Amino acid sequence: MGNKKCLVRVVTALMALITVFGGLLPAIGSKAAEVIKVEKTYDIAVVYDNSGSMYLEAKEDYTEEEIASIACPARWCKAKFAMEIFASMLDYAGGDKLTIFPMWEVVTDGSTPAQTPIEDAQYGDAIEIRSKDDIDLITNMYTTFAGDTPFNAVINASNYLKTSTATEKWLIVLTDGAFSPYGNSETDAEAGGVFINCMSTEATRTLLLEQAKLGFNVQYFLMGELPHYKKDDIDYQIPVVEASPSNGLYVEQAITSEELQTKLIDICNMIFQRDELVNRLEGDQLKLDISMKKLVVFVQGEGAKIVSLKDESGERVEPTEPSKQRKYSTFHTAGPWDDYIPLYDKTLYGHVVTFGACPKGNYTLDLDGVDPDKVKIFYEPDVDMVVTVYDSEGNEVVFEEGTAVIEGEYTVKAKLIDAVTGDDITNSDL
Repeated sequence: MGNKKCLVRVVTALMALITVFGGLLPAIGSKAAEVIKVEKTYDIAVVYDNSGSMYLEAKEDYTEEEIASIACPARWCKAKFAMEIFASMLDYAGGDKLTIFPMWEVVTDGSTPAQTPIEDAQYGDAIEIRSKDDIDLITNMYTTFAGDTPFNAVINASNYLKTSTATEKWLIVLTDGAFSPYGNSETDAEAGGVFINCMSTEATRTLLLEQAKLGFNVQYFLMGELPHYKKDDIDYQIPVVEASPSNGLYVEQAITSEELQTKLIDICNMIFQRDELVNRLEGDQLKLDISMKKLVVFVQGEGAKIVSLKDESGERVEPTEPSKQRKYSTFHTAGPWDDYIPLYDKTLYGHVVTFGACPKGNYTLDLDGVDPDKVKIFYEPDVDMVVTVYDSEGNEVVFEEGTAVIEGEYTVKAKLIDAVTGDDITNSDL
């Protein structure tokens, strides 16, 4: 079922175009069928929560073996890895863009300055990612002061997206969910009526929905478990915000590293409207039943690398842009305490490569350090639709330019064809 979604979306979109432009069919004339191409561009604004609570769980004496048993180690590290993967999925040559809105000031030159004094602390400036090379700016982000969790960063990202002309706009919020009070929002944590200095779940949800009403989707992505608060020796936990997909609000939570890697795939597929290509890779042999505009290969794991994709003649399919392996970041923060040493999540490794046009055929996918059974391949099919019109007697109608359409009943039939080979793929199992 899942593999049919992408083509179903193509059919739905094209049928909508036929409905909208149906009245223009006579103007097409007897020429070859004209195809309307809908090009998408993505503008993604990411809010990066680099507040103190994103680092708090780390301590100096964790061993690597203990990391797996910790509920949510290194939230900051997970958030940065997520940003790197999102950025790796974009087509910058095609006009895509990713802009990061950190809550607190960061440096991106690979330096590790001392912690900024509280009185000099500043909110973070937006950071633009316009190429694959710019992704290193994410890896090298170093927070000079980790304060509270202001919602202002979300508002700033939202205001930016309101000015964007991209066809697809997404606001992604990477956080642990403990926002500071904002405006007139309630500060009741909804935990037994206990008052804490944190925006309530309902207030957070209301504000997020307000952003989604502005013309873009909101992905609220929680790193780890939500923080606990204690009063009178009783622990209280803020509940997770309830999603509302019909209103453009999506919610995910990743507690462990394994969950993070799974959720990243799900979110990327939803944002970029891609589906996974399954049962087409055997060993290193990849079979494509239809031509593809684009193939995105994603592997995770230490040392995992995508080496090349070659067609039947041995010619390489060149990536649309250079890419490299991504791994956990070691650039964190100088504080907020003198004896504080943040924890890295050393299980985070990934490599994303986007290949250009791949006509129908057999290919060799060369991987290094990867279990072929765990490779994730996402696709965008290269598909056109052929529309034929018949009169009430079943005769095909060819509209001549300047000829009026005779009143009567007509039947419109459509089929999907491979845009490269011309093959009818209406009944493809994709």
